[in-house]
Amino acid sequence: IEALTTGIDSAAQTANLRILLSNEYLQDARRAEAKVVLQSLREDNLLNDLAANNLAALMLDLGEDEAEALEIAKRFEDTTQPFFADTLAWAYYRNGDLQSAKRYSDIADRANGANAEILYHRGVISAAVGDIEDAREAFSRALDAPGKTDIVNDDVIQRALNEL
Repeated sequence: IEALTTGIDSAAQTANLRILLSNEYLQDARRAEAKVVLQSLREDNLLNDLAANNLAALMLDLGEDEAEALEIAKRFEDTTQPFFADTLAWAYYRNGDLQSAKRYSDIADRANGANAEILYHRGVISAAVGDIEDAREAFSRALDAPGKTDIVNDDVIQRALNEL
């Protein structure tokens, strides 16, 4: 992290270094710091798709300006990439558009199917639209899937499953 920040301070072109720095912050679970770096890329109009996805997801995870997170994620409306579709689904869900959330959750699940965070989001969205059977299946699959985080972990998934 220190080498990256030194490079950013002295380099003429810093977009790639800032992306690497945000990834290091994410690896260290320093979400707020990663968001600040990604926001600086947005302000400079330098967000690539992965950085945009990470920024939108962080804003949603941190509960910060969910409408703005949706605007960032809308660049993925034609995607078949599961993580991008999942971020867009979650952004629509958090902004109250359940039908759009379900549509993109279906895309994320069809394309991937074995990621705990994607499956947890699918379960929450399915429960919100009244599809309890799909929610139960998604939460059950999420318990056995890789990709758990400090926000989506076994306890959170099991609690959601128990609440159905």
